[in-house]
Amino acid sequence: MDVRIAYASETGRAEALAWRCRSWLRLRNVTTSDPVPLDALTSESTTTIIFAATAGDGAPPSNGKKFWSTLLRKGAPRLDGKRYALYGLGDARYGAKFNAFARRLDARLAQLGAARLCERSLGDACTVEGAESLLPGFFARLSPALGISESLEASLQGRVGDEAPDRVEDYAPPVTIKMVDEGSTIQAYERRLLAKEGCASIAQATLSTTQRLTDENWWQEVRHVVFSASVTYAPGDVAVLVPRNAPRHVQAVLRALQKNDRTISLQTPVTSSLVNGTVEDVLSTCLDLATPLPQRSL
Repeated sequence: MDVRIAYASETGRAEALAWRCRSWLRLRNVTTSDPVPLDALTSESTTTIIFAATAGDGAPPSNGKKFWSTLLRKGAPRLDGKRYALYGLGDARYGAKFNAFARRLDARLAQLGAARLCERSLGDACTVEGAESLLPGFFARLSPALGISESLEASLQGRVGDEAPDRVEDYAPPVTIKMVDEGSTIQAYERRLLAKEGCASIAQATLSTTQRLTDENWWQEVRHVVFSASVTYAPGDVAVLVPRNAPRHVQAVLRALQKNDRTISLQTPVTSSLVNGTVEDVLSTCLDLATPLPQRSL
């Protein structure tokens, strides 16, 4: 049996869980390939595990909109004979919109004839454990549905897939970096991000204050955020933030990297799938160091 893994992810969390699922399956000798965006899922896939986040006001993430539109068409193809399992990622503070896309996707897949491998899980990001807290239970239900033997599960002693695997081929981080001799293009990288939002200029700013406006018991957190910056704007303008990691976080990651390679410095030239530049560019701008994602490594 060949199992496919797909994700609909806006911030990368659902994608990260999809990669953990890949490791979980391979540890159990289940044939699978690298996770793909939901929009890249093909009709040949008969057994699929989906990790779906919810973006905006209950909408699908950008890499799942095409797939969702196809399912909503009047002449949408029947999915009889297809099997799926669904793990949703949401935030209960959004009330009725909690995991809205995952719930709608689950209902539509079943309506078109696809069979559930197991009961879905709807992770909540505002819990102490985070949206991935339900993953062990999800995998426990998925295991017998995929025909994984109880003896194999017992021998693995509950390994979920976020631990270091026994075989190096079971681990393939989504972000890879290699050394090159090229100049920095970090400004071009940021300008590409802003161009997607229709922004014409970049202004440097420092966070001055942040104050919660809604009551602590209210489900939605609304804040008044003040930045120290000299900019002009008109009613209706939208500001797009391109944050950078704190220098202390950059230094902490650099010290960890230097344990394996003492020649690495902040000025070491690198290239990645995100940007060509230096180690400092990548650590400062491209990776979320304050809340690191599983299997997102250098």
